Amino acid sequence: MPLVLIKHSFIFLVTYSFKFIKSIQEKKGTISFDARGGCVRKIKRNENIRSGPIFLYEGVMSIDQHTFTVMSMLSERHDTLSISIWLNRWLRCGVKSPKIVICDQSLALMSALTQTFTQYKSLEQYLQVCFSIVVLKKEEELPTCFIRNDVNHFVHLISQWKEVKDSKFVRKKELIIRGMGLLILCTCIYEAEQILEAIFTIILSKFDGPILSEMCNSVADTPCAEKKKFLSKLISNKKHYLDFVEQIDTEYHQTNNDGNDNDNNANSTSLDSFEQWAQSIADKARENTKDIIG
Repeated sequence: MPLVLIKHSFIFLVTYSFKFIKSIQEKKGTISFDARGGCVRKIKRNENIRSGPIFLYEGVMSIDQHTFTVMSMLSERHDTLSISIWLNRWLRCGVKSPKIVICDQSLALMSALTQTFTQYKSLEQYLQVCFSIVVLKKEEELPTCFIRNDVNHFVHLISQWKEVKDSKFVRKKELIIRGMGLLILCTCIYEAEQILEAIFTIILSKFDGPILSEMCNSVADTPCAEKKKFLSKLISNKKHYLDFVEQIDTEYHQTNNDGNDNDNNANSTSLDSFEQWAQSIADKARENTKDIIG
């Protein structure tokens, strides 16, 4: 196993398995990346100075229920450039770029993966192209490699949201976390909008249960209560979710066929990023709940 030393980094190249890796890539072109600390002690440079935290970076493939490391690096530096050098050295050994890579939400790691395995120079450019394809429905060249976030890391990140972590209501926490998990199963952006609007409504609502109104003779639920029932149905039974997907798909195609999607298209084309798209959904949920008393 050759070892390449770059300042503050040790790169391990598993050359004896390159032939095997190439054959595996024909069947499955997915590599999972992760970095973890605590594997190596800090280097003592002199009596008073020690190195920074040293992380073990690994690229892992899985096939036939067997997992194996295809590349690894010990590094004191955790920036995009250092990770990119490691990835590019691996490519120079004659292996193909993966079609899909999976990682956590580390910006440095995601940026390095984007610069190395896609045709884009930055993570921002990659996300902009994805936004144009998925939300704006523009004809764009597809990325040569798709960057995916690991599900476990994604769900853990949601559980650390202030609104979730500080909530005293266990059911509310579970609905938000599981509701965000439903986004992973989404197959179209319109479907994701419905789920995200429900989650934002629950987070932003000040009141739950029935609406309090002297003018209202019938019992009506607050938007928060309605969205909780909506998410609970989707989460509790897979059939409910499949019915919801079919309903959304039907409504989406009917809207397009009737030519009534001009407002939706106008709203979408006025957005420039996933951040603005999510913010517009949050603003809609806030507007729908601001005058409701329950």
